[in-house]
Amino acid sequence: MTNQDTNKKIDNTDDAIKSNETENKNEVNNSNVENDVRSANSTNNETNLEENQKGKEQKQFEEAAKAQFEEAPKTQFEEVPKFQEVPKIKKSVRTDSYFDGGVLDLIGWKILAFFITVISFGIAAPWAKCMLYSYQIRHTVYNGKRLKFEGTGGDLFVNIFKWVFFSIITLGLYTFVIPVKKTKWVISNIHFEDEDHIKGDSYFDGNTLQLIGVNLLSALLNICSLGLLYPFTVCYKLRWINKHTVINRKKLAFTGKAISLLGHYILWTILTIVTFGIFGFWLPIQELKWQSKNVHIKTVGEVEKKDNSLWVAIPLLIVAITFGAFTITKVAETVDFSEIDDYSITELFENPTKRKKVKDNYKSTMNEIVYETNSYSQNY
Repeated sequence: MTNQDTNKKIDNTDDAIKSNETENKNEVNNSNVENDVRSANSTNNETNLEENQKGKEQKQFEEAAKAQFEEAPKTQFEEVPKFQEVPKIKKSVRTDSYFDGGVLDLIGWKILAFFITVISFGIAAPWAKCMLYSYQIRHTVYNGKRLKFEGTGGDLFVNIFKWVFFSIITLGLYTFVIPVKKTKWVISNIHFEDEDHIKGDSYFDGNTLQLIGVNLLSALLNICSLGLLYPFTVCYKLRWINKHTVINRKKLAFTGKAISLLGHYILWTILTIVTFGIFGFWLPIQELKWQSKNVHIKTVGEVEKKDNSLWVAIPLLIVAITFGAFTITKVAETVDFSEIDDYSITELFENPTKRKKVKDNYKSTMNEIVYETNSYSQNY
């Protein structure tokens, strides 16, 4: 075998060895790449798992923090205000009876009504009267139900015209019916604010003869008692009027006591004197408030309570009549009216001696009356 052949074999062998080494290197490299890829994939998977785990933990932490924030008082996270806010309190609904008009409002409406009547020479008096009716009635509440007046000046004007016409043709006899007709017209135009005004639902069922009897009895008691029984007669009339009044098919009842009204009159008189008459402007409002307070809607089966104040009024009446008769009798017995008649008014002013004589006579008479009255009271 020649050297060339030998060298070729050697070269071929070397090439084969190098080729094998190259293939082995390539296999090793491929294996290393595969291992790197697997390692990278494993690392990525682990990273993703860790991130998912962290995400879950973060989400749970956020949810827990949110729940804690909602449960915790807001003052822990918000700035505390300088003042404390108070929740709005619902206005309680009154169920009693009352009058909520004011003295200035009433004076203003009366002045306006007066000017309207004067300027129109009395023609617009019905409209002025309806203004006062509307003011008084819309400020009156019975058992929490406010009243409303629907009457108009035009309607009242027509009714007044009819009443005057009938009074003329009956030679004045119809005038006794006018108070009842007027009361019926006013009440027929009243209804509760929260209920519809339906004709015939509000009415006054008192008759003329009853009203005449009530007025005559009241006037007789006031005259005989020199006005001492005025609170009793007021309560008597109010009780009768409310007893015959129906508003939206609901009857009214008056429960005021004459003794209570007498006490209020005494208090109001003292306040008027102390304030030099200023409190007198409040008297109409005080009377309306007292009257409204003692009126309520009659319930089913309610028995009307009787006012026993008359048993107090009768002794007062007897005392007043006795004292008045005794005073008049003593004055008639003691005073020499013939001597007083001899003096003219001019002489009494011009002659100090005569004036002093009459004055002394009057003083002695009054002292004697006081002495006799005290003796009578002690014996009685």
